[in-house]
Amino acid sequence: MFLSCRKGPDMPAIPNWALTLGVNFPPLTKLTWTGSDEAGYKAAFDLHDRLLVYFRNASGAQLGSEWVLPLEPSTLSADGRKASFSADGIIIPEGATQLFVYLDNDATPDYMTYGATPFVELANQGGSLQEAMGRQIIAGSLGLGDLQKTPEEIIGNVSLTYRTSLLKLELTFPEGSVPPAGTAITLKNEAKSFYNRIRLYWGEPFYVANRNTKGPIATVAGTPEGNTLHNWLCIWAGDDFAGSIIEVKDGETTWSATFEPKEAPQAGKLYRVRRTLSAWEPETGGGGITGGGYTEK
Repeated sequence: MFLSCRKGPDMPAIPNWALTLGVNFPPLTKLTWTGSDEAGYKAAFDLHDRLLVYFRNASGAQLGSEWVLPLEPSTLSADGRKASFSADGIIIPEGATQLFVYLDNDATPDYMTYGATPFVELANQGGSLQEAMGRQIIAGSLGLGDLQKTPEEIIGNVSLTYRTSLLKLELTFPEGSVPPAGTAITLKNEAKSFYNRIRLYWGEPFYVANRNTKGPIATVAGTPEGNTLHNWLCIWAGDDFAGSIIEVKDGETTWSATFEPKEAPQAGKLYRVRRTLSAWEPETGGGGITGGGYTEK
């Protein structure tokens, strides 16, 4: 399934190639939830995963159309970390020197929209781990000279890397004060220094103005576990969250806390953000959410 790569000649624009790409999934946070504790996280492909393939020339310009390669179920390894993706009828444009791939890693393509420059929506998230995983940006590239050509198909191996991180919010309220499911939770700052919508071009935010936006990331509270709300958010790694706050609006009551991470989030990592809330005292201005920073997992 995973063949050794070797240098080959430039490939002209010939229709109807069968293209097969073997992929090793990177470690850490392409997560599947299998339990309620930290040991329940695992990194694995799902059978509905797809690769989005784009070609470019030596100058970096995109050539031709996008192609979608479904996962081949029979190639999925026992641990779910290796698989092959393939499709027929692929046209490799003349002048192409490299292919670039994104992993479309959710059964419903609501979070990544395809096109000449695909985009991922981060501004409004449902708060579940499954949804946060579906919004992760995972990409890789391969030179065409590193593909192996046979009479029937073209074969290669691609290494994937993350461009995003995950936050796990753990917000603990006093007994009897836990907001119900559906309560609005927002991560924001006045500087609007982090992305909430990203149009991608070779794995990075598209360089043309107004194709990306920065601003709040909104989610909603799920069903509480005891006095604690658990929410997951997907964020663009390396963003500046200085001056950010977590805001929870329960009717006319607003809980808020600073979110001042000690370092920029690193791609492919999960960070646990724990906050403990106390009753708000309007006369003194006391209470709110306590705690700071985050714990990397």
